[in-house]
Amino acid sequence: MHKTRLSVIVTNYNYARYLPTAIDSVLSQDANVDLIVVDDRSTDESRSIIGSYGDLVRPIFLDRNLGQGGGFNAGYAAAEGDLILFLDADDFMLPGAVPRIIANRDRGTSLYLYLMRYADEEGNLSSIHPGRGFFSGDISELLRTNGRYHGTITSGMVFSRRLMEPIMPMETDGFRQGADGYL
Repeated sequence: MHKTRLSVIVTNYNYARYLPTAIDSVLSQDANVDLIVVDDRSTDESRSIIGSYGDLVRPIFLDRNLGQGGGFNAGYAAAEGDLILFLDADDFMLPGAVPRIIANRDRGTSLYLYLMRYADEEGNLSSIHPGRGFFSGDISELLRTNGRYHGTITSGMVFSRRLMEPIMPMETDGFRQGADGYL
């Protein structure tokens, strides 16, 4: 029997102050995770922080700044998981998140949306994003008729590899920011 694996791709540009929290939150999960950290040509201490994790992460150091879409492309190309999560470098995963994501896997589902929690600089949790809740179920009709749905942002979305294969890589110039909107 095939065991589901999650690839977590941390995309980073000059977020050295947040990066250890993001990486440590993935490494502390009670599950085997394919952890890839993409650095988009940072000029701060990000690359040395990534390097300090040794074999615990698979680093990708881009030769030039490509923006969020370029980071997504590089991470996706290296990912080995059945499920893909892009974790912004200034976000983190709560304990137990990976086992829950894997337990929720349904081979007929392409996109999973998870509520996110806001946190202050000390990691104290507060309100939930999105505050109004969001649509669940089959969003394809909403996308066809409205071109959008009320959902979450990058770190709250998990994609099936099957869904991503026909749409990756994305065009990078138009998605230097907001690449989650493309996905």
